[in-house]
Amino acid sequence: DWPRSALPGVPEGAEATLTQRELTVRCVATDAARIRALPVDVTGIGPREEAVFRIDVIADRAPTAAVIGPAQDETVLPTAGIEAIGEGRDDIARAAVALRSQLAKVPADSAGAAAEAVGEPSVMVTVTPATASAEPATQRTLRATQMLDLATFNATPGDEVWLTAQVRDAIMAFDAPAGPGVISPVRRLRFISASELVEQLRQELTGLRDATARLETEQNTLREQLPQATANTDQARGNAKQQAPRQEGVEQRLKPVTSALERLQERADRNRLDDAAFNQLLQDASESAKQASESAKQASDALKALGQQREQEQREQSARAAEQAQQQVSDELNSLLQMLSEGQDDWAARRSLEQLLTEQRQLRAQTAATGQETQGQKSEELSAKQREDLERIARRQREMAQRTDAAIEQLEQRAQQLQETSPAQAQAMQQAAAKARQQQASQ
Repeated sequence: DWPRSALPGVPEGAEATLTQRELTVRCVATDAARIRALPVDVTGIGPREEAVFRIDVIADRAPTAAVIGPAQDETVLPTAGIEAIGEGRDDIARAAVALRSQLAKVPADSAGAAAEAVGEPSVMVTVTPATASAEPATQRTLRATQMLDLATFNATPGDEVWLTAQVRDAIMAFDAPAGPGVISPVRRLRFISASELVEQLRQELTGLRDATARLETEQNTLREQLPQATANTDQARGNAKQQAPRQEGVEQRLKPVTSALERLQERADRNRLDDAAFNQLLQDASESAKQASESAKQASDALKALGQQREQEQREQSARAAEQAQQQVSDELNSLLQMLSEGQDDWAARRSLEQLLTEQRQLRAQTAATGQETQGQKSEELSAKQREDLERIARRQREMAQRTDAAIEQLEQRAQQLQETSPAQAQAMQQAAAKARQQQASQ
């Protein structure tokens, strides 16, 4: 037990080796330690000064795992292409991060129920520090990225794909018996129909339309007030100085509108939305918002110049520049407002037709269920309630067919009216009407 008397504070299980000139201690430090060296020679004489050695031990915390791409749960089309990103972080040393996917389906006999996992999660990609394609921001972070083609899951609306990241630090190994490492919270991708996606996007466009209308009103007011800032007087210069921040405010308020339109366009592209008219609308609206923002900056710069200039020729040039830029802003905002308003009624007609077809399918299922109950029975053998139910279903079928025929005819007529002014939108409506007639014939 001499190591403990010569080295107070030495950890449990330490091994010491003593020579004539050296004392070597080997140990596994699981906790912080403060070791005092108290050697004595054969005559019992010790050192004049105490030697102290500190061993600082940092506990290894478990790694953290997260799916950071997509950044949140999303509704997607079965045709979407998604960039999935799993991230692992550790306080000391990263080892590996795996990105996993798992299909979840709604039970066939439980419409409206939550999706249930099918099989086990599948590892799409595993990344280690040695195989990482790019050096992360810190040595303690590791990311696994995979482009995910959701069409490969053969999913239908209502199904989901669950994404998780599995992370281990340097102390763990993926084949260790200690367990699966750290699993991130699930990132859910829920499948919806194309019509549902367009409806979601149009709801966001409605909010942008209201913001655009307010910007157009503000811009028209600035145009009306511009003549008060063009004369070569101190009062005009003062008016220009007051108008410039308001014009700059229009530019700043256009930035979130532009960003939102770009985000919606990216979402449509990411989902591979097969709606040429709507895709074109998003692209044109985004371009108009960008142009309006650029012109608003030009108008703001011209007003700032009018607030300072005293040379008549310079002021005339700045006044023309401000007038032209403000006119461009108004034109682009007006065009944007029309685009965001365009097609709302037509889309509502297409959506209403889809809902009618859905009701027809539900009614057909109800008819089949009632038919099974009365199968093999003659008319006189049916109860009064059964006859009443059959008559009610038949009446609803006739009414539903008439409403659907009228909706299809209305959609076809509207498509003909838009053939010259909006060919893409007309084509989309014709396709919707043709699809509806096909579905109705199959029923």
